[in-house]
Amino acid sequence: MKTALLALLASVAVSTAQASQVQLGLELSGLEPMKGQHYEGWNIVDGAAQSTGRFSIGKDGGVYLVNAMGKSLKKVGQNGHASFSVDRSHLKATLFVLTIEPNSDTDMGPSDVHVMGGDYSRRQASLSVAHGSSIATDFAAAQGSFILAAPTGGMPNQGVWFLNPGNGQGSLSLPSLPDGWAYEGWIVNTENGGKFSTGVFKDATKADSDNAGPLAGPLKLNFPRVPGQDIVRTPVVLDDGIHAIVVTVEPYPDFDPAPYAIKILMAGVYANAPGMTPMMLNNISDTVPSGQAHLH
Repeated sequence: MKTALLALLASVAVSTAQASQVQLGLELSGLEPMKGQHYEGWNIVDGAAQSTGRFSIGKDGGVYLVNAMGKSLKKVGQNGHASFSVDRSHLKATLFVLTIEPNSDTDMGPSDVHVMGGDYSRRQASLSVAHGSSIATDFAAAQGSFILAAPTGGMPNQGVWFLNPGNGQGSLSLPSLPDGWAYEGWIVNTENGGKFSTGVFKDATKADSDNAGPLAGPLKLNFPRVPGQDIVRTPVVLDDGIHAIVVTVEPYPDFDPAPYAIKILMAGVYANAPGMTPMMLNNISDTVPSGQAHLH
């Protein structure tokens, strides 16, 4: 009799706990695996941010619940579709925000790196990087060009610079970014996936984080004060028809050395492309991450 009563009480406790929770469903597209950092969802309830859970994207496309160290706990979804149990109070949420948090995160609040957000209407929210809670632009107006040049001492096909050679000014037109984000340029081998960062920058009219870069030639101080990079101290040449130039939007600070999923400008370098000749970048902002959130 006592055993049966205890079992009944345990069943009631489980049912009560389940009744106090609801499900948050996420349908996310465009997110990629990351190293050194993970995602965390937040519902804004009565003006306060309430975590909906930390997660990562696996190489298999799985969505994995993780702890603050970024360690996987269990699989909760696949291909951007996932479900999280949250307190019933989340039904009053007015806004959803997705952030990037560093592994070994000790801050219980959201970071400054807001990937996408959306306002709830009838417990559903369309999520966008353009939402005011996040990056606040869709990057559709981003544009620019680049040239091949190696001012630190090399052949023109051993460097790339976001420079207008006619006036010596920067050649990128990019929206201002909020705290938590920065731009980064990339040289990408389209055959083997090899990448060189050309530097991190907030202002496209000034030099980037590493000036001419660690692979610059002997004239290391002889470079234009705009974003770009020389790769003189490598055997790589950029006019071989297999390289592309890409501009991404990166978490700042960034704990993953690979390009982030927000890729906004790209162009291939055609074979035998001449130096000091502007080549236009294509806007690819229609590929940026987006999603839906719904409470039920």
